[in-house]
Amino acid sequence: MTLDDSEEALKHLRRVVSLAERLRLHSIAVYTHQYNYLAFGSWSLVAGNRHRRVQLTWDGKEFVLSCAASEFGGSSAPASWRPLESKHLEGADAEEIARAAVDFAVRGLREGAA
Repeated sequence: MTLDDSEEALKHLRRVVSLAERLRLHSIAVYTHQYNYLAFGSWSLVAGNRHRRVQLTWDGKEFVLSCAASEFGGSSAPASWRPLESKHLEGADAEEIARAAVDFAVRGLREGAA
């Protein structure tokens, strides 16, 4: 890993912290996060509450942000993700992607998992 790779990884993690703080303002918790710098910076994040969650996925190669939702009967219940929406964001900066992710999460938890 080069120094540039290290810096990019740190930038991503800072963005995730910022996104988690924004989601918290809507009483949305982040439960899992995955990041793959070598796959064009693609990432996936699961957020929501204990019984209803959204999965936000950024495809860094295709520049697509997607949202799926699932209900959970208990903490060990398996997810049954239902696709809700996606948006092509080629040319978008990190701030625009974060805003779209928050919008997707709020809408997805309000409407999508029902």
